[in-house]
Amino acid sequence: MLLPFFSYGALTQPPATWGNNTLWLTLAALGLVCTALAYILYFRLIADIGPVKSLTVTFLIPPFGVLWGAFFLHEDITLAHLMGGTLIGVAVWLVLRPEKPRLA
Repeated sequence: MLLPFFSYGALTQPPATWGNNTLWLTLAALGLVCTALAYILYFRLIADIGPVKSLTVTFLIPPFGVLWGAFFLHEDITLAHLMGGTLIGVAVWLVLRPEKPRLA
């Protein structure tokens, strides 16, 4: 879907360099292997614990994004980040906690 936009951008404002073959092979391998591995793990997770609990994995993306930004880019972690991460952690716990046996 992005091919028309990429083509237009490449024709009107080509980059200074397109890199070498090693760069393109590395990007292709990284994209294909990581995507394929992620899909295999995710669908295995759906089969093992069900779709609702599997979706909780997506809740964890923002806190980990903040953590990677703090570790690698030296970004500040504010109180809002901590409160949001706590809220996400509680939501994940509520979804994943074991069910209590129901009384008849």
